[in-house]
Amino acid sequence: MRLTQMIIVSLMISHATAFAEDPNEFRAYIDGHGFVNGSFISEPKSKTFPTDTGVYLLPYPGFGGVGGGGGMSLGIGWQAVSLDIGFDWSSDQAEGRIDGFTYTMSQTTQHIPLTLRLEVPNLMVRPSLIAGVDWVSTSNPKLEKPSNYVINPPLLDPKEDSYTAWRFGFGFDFMINDRLRVPFRLIAIYAPIDRSDLTDYIKEETGPTGLTTGFKYRSKWEWQPQVTLGLTYDFHLF
Repeated sequence: MRLTQMIIVSLMISHATAFAEDPNEFRAYIDGHGFVNGSFISEPKSKTFPTDTGVYLLPYPGFGGVGGGGGMSLGIGWQAVSLDIGFDWSSDQAEGRIDGFTYTMSQTTQHIPLTLRLEVPNLMVRPSLIAGVDWVSTSNPKLEKPSNYVINPPLLDPKEDSYTAWRFGFGFDFMINDRLRVPFRLIAIYAPIDRSDLTDYIKEETGPTGLTTGFKYRSKWEWQPQVTLGLTYDFHLF
């Protein structure tokens, strides 16, 4: 029995040390991944929207929903530290309700995250902490409104948006060998919004005379949590 235990422990140690790396080795890596994400916007504290011609009371329920997407990233690493830039795309949809009426917002969202990661090296399963910034842009935003709801000036399709968000979370890398790994990530993407009124939520459309011709919801997500799974290939540089 003791001999069997010694053999098992020896095999575990030898398997773990098979992933030991030169602590002074630089590496580059390429990563492909897919993810499921949520998209959320908090309900504002006030539904008032101030303009040059008056203050409007507008419907805004707050939104929440689930989408998904994928992308790739390129990075460099040394010892326990790595830095990468990513290119992600997602198809997002979220809905909210006011007085029993449902509003649905959908769009395509592009992310360019710049991420710093600190990991525990030389293990078969490597935990890590993640932090960075995310340059986000939206395209083809749509708003489905209740068919019997009428507002004047009208509520139009959302405007395309570009904004910067914070990105943070943690993950685990499951080592297949010294070059291939399977990264699992839990990420939160946060873009602060002023909830005091609708200024950060809605954009006013005006005509040549300066009069209000309509309103557009902004397509900026406040929170986007992500669950990500991928495959990473390491290039050992020097």
